Amino acid sequence: MIKEDAWVIKSWRENGCTWRRIADYAAEKWPEREYNPGNQEQGIFLCDLAAELLGERPNGKPWN
Repeated sequence: MIKEDAWVIKSWRENGCTWRRIADYAAEKWPEREYNPGNQEQGIFLCDLAAELLGERPNGKPWN
């Protein structure tokens, strides 16, 4: 994941996407990465990784 991707994921989360929906959107946007749509664990992982790339705390808002 690159920083630009992290901003995209953050915008989804700020707009109220659940972790499952984050996985859905990621699978749609980046099919070559083979994300699993609807996978809550993957959505959590993507949010955690995005937060870290942006220098934010994954357990703070909007991530958790």
